[in-house]
Amino acid sequence: MGQHGLSPVALEPAASTTDRPGVAWWINLIGVVAGLVATVGLIAASQDLSWLIGRVGYVPGMFFYMISMIIAAAVMVGSFISLWTKLTRH
Repeated sequence: MGQHGLSPVALEPAASTTDRPGVAWWINLIGVVAGLVATVGLIAASQDLSWLIGRVGYVPGMFFYMISMIIAAAVMVGSFISLWTKLTRH
């Protein structure tokens, strides 16, 4: 027993993160491109949302639009960060 009645813990080095298989870099590249296309497409579609607002109403239409933009941007940014991490890791 160590000081204060606690038993010492053996420290072992953590396993290297490069040994584990991960997602291929090209899958992240597809995510970046798909997120970019979806984001730009949604921005272009926002020029005339009267068809959506006329069909479902203003609040549900804008809610759907905002959630779609958030998801598209999250896919784009998350894939970019993952791709950047993979390509710059030494």
